[in-house]
This record gives sequence, structure tokens and C-alpha cells, in this order.
Amino acid sequence: ASGFEIEGHLFAGFLPKKKSELDKKLMELKEFPGAVVIYVSVHQILKLLKDIERLMPDRFLHVAREMTKIFEEHIRGTASEVSGILDTKKPKGEYVIILKPLPLVKKRQAGDDEASVLEFLEHCLSQGLSVKTAADLYSKAAGVSRSAVYRIMNSS
Repeated sequence: ASGFEIEGHLFAGFLPKKKSELDKKLMELKEFPGAVVIYVSVHQILKLLKDIERLMPDRFLHVAREMTKIFEEHIRGTASEVSGILDTKKPKGEYVIILKPLPLVKKRQAGDDEASVLEFLEHCLSQGLSVKTAADLYSKAAGVSRSAVYRIMNSS
């Protein structure tokens, strides 16, 4: 429903409520190259959008409300734009936020930056992803051979 081209994603679920923990988690999610799926309650939606706006002002996102139900609604835009729309009405229901995948900035040659491959692997493992999934995501985002990335990740 988001309309985003998604080759890999991270299901983040509900985010922490404590500000310091939330900011730390959002900074981690900001760097994830694929789509990020976040659940948020009706009571937290506007606050979370403000936090996303503060830390990722230009990140495009898709907000879905009451998915698979009669009052299903979808809003797309930056956090500021979506927040402005939701400010005009009282939020109701259950929400899902999908952060748009990061754009591919440049194509890399396999193995040209082992440190970033291993750093990405560490981040993915901390999020509960497998080495195979991390290799798939990195190779698609960086435009390099998955087998080369997988070899680097398994050599550590």
C-alpha cells in the first residue's frame, strides 16, 4: 500500500517511549537502507511524527490507519506534512508508519569498504536480522554482488 519500491525491510514494531531511548532508536533506523515498519498507538502518533520530523526532516513516509478495516486511510509525505494533516482531525485507530527506503547514492565495487560492510552487519544483527538477510540488503543498497558481501560478512 505504501507504493515504495521495497527490496528489504526492517520491522521495528513499537518504539520505546522514553525520549533518550527513542532518539537512539530513531537514529539507528535513520541509517537503515531499506523500508522501516513501525507500529504506533493513537496516543503516540503525533509525538512520534514530531520526533521523526526533528531527526529525519526530509525522510518520506507512509502512514496507514486502521489497515484492513472499513475506515482504512493512507497518508504519504514527510513527517511534517503528515503531522499537519493529522493535526486537523483527532487521530483515531491503529497506525503503521513506513519509512521510505534510502535512495541509492552510489554504486560500490565489491569489497571496497569492508569496514562499512561489517558495521552494517553488526547493526542488522542487533536488529535480529540474519547474516543472509543483511548481505541481501547491503548488496541491493550498494549495488554489489551479494556473494562478495556475504563472504566479507562470514570472514569476520
